Amino acid sequence: MSGHKGFRRYTALLTGLVGLFFWWQSLNALSALQSITRRNELYYTEPIPNAQAERARNYAGSEQNISGLWPTFWCQNLITCDGAFHTDDVICIQYLGETTALWPFSLCSGTYPAGPRQALISTELAQNLWGSDDVIGCALRSEQLDDTAEVCGVFQSTIPMLCIRAESGTAFDHVMVCASDRTTAPDDFYTAAREFAVQSGLGVPQAIGWHSALVLPIRLFCWFPVLVTGLCLLLVFGKQPSSARHKGRREIAGWLLALVVAFLLPAFLEALPSWLIPGQWSNLAFWQSLLETLHTRWQEQLVFPGSVFLGWQKELLWKGVSCSITASVCLSIGLCQLPMEGHQE
Repeated sequence: MSGHKGFRRYTALLTGLVGLFFWWQSLNALSALQSITRRNELYYTEPIPNAQAERARNYAGSEQNISGLWPTFWCQNLITCDGAFHTDDVICIQYLGETTALWPFSLCSGTYPAGPRQALISTELAQNLWGSDDVIGCALRSEQLDDTAEVCGVFQSTIPMLCIRAESGTAFDHVMVCASDRTTAPDDFYTAAREFAVQSGLGVPQAIGWHSALVLPIRLFCWFPVLVTGLCLLLVFGKQPSSARHKGRREIAGWLLALVVAFLLPAFLEALPSWLIPGQWSNLAFWQSLLETLHTRWQEQLVFPGSVFLGWQKELLWKGVSCSITASVCLSIGLCQLPMEGHQE
């Protein structure tokens, strides 16, 4: 039986290591989404002229802006670019504002655009046009752009795309609104972003991409493997003989699980917007207004057009959630495979 127990220990260790690896992948994917949870994306069906966007940015920098929010305007188009060897159809993001406030991707090389004719491109586009990622300083040509752009930075992405500062005549249909210091934001970010749009002269947006709502699934699936593993500990120790030693283990596992829940519950409640936490849970009027609010915001998301940023968010969220669930399954299986002292024969 010793060989069988040794094999079970080896299998449990291997499965646990696989679970930890997937958990680490989940934390990496979900942590990349943290940068956009303090910003919301506003969409307009009517184009926003460059002059109107400049006025809104001037308002954001004035003392009248008590919300502390700051806008970055952008539009997404499909253009054709020429490189040294090939021609490729490219998703082009033209923006007005701060690149770091808009761009969620980390740089592989180079810098963010500092001038009007500098472009930030993906690794996929660099490979398609030049066959290499070492393309800093290369000239990027397109009939849809007024002039040749110089590649100043490369970011990791499997989508052929580029980011370049908008010309003076560019009109925008998206506004990325974030906190001015990048670390703090109003509690009800949705309402604050909507009020900022009205007060800055942009008007009520057609829809708001509710990026701040990602806080809840991110926190949930970051700690999901811990909760599942804690429950499995209780089940495993609960099946052991009721000796004083095993009873003490069950109590320790129970206390650890209780501490984890007590630690996570305030974090979840803190992430909820103010309109989701009622003063009285028995107030029927609150539940009616909550359903109406959720219905309104769901309708907004249905009319929100797909963009490269939303696709990036969905891809990372799906990766983080799937890796978190896989990690939970692997850790639970590994724990249940451990040979217990109560089953010696």
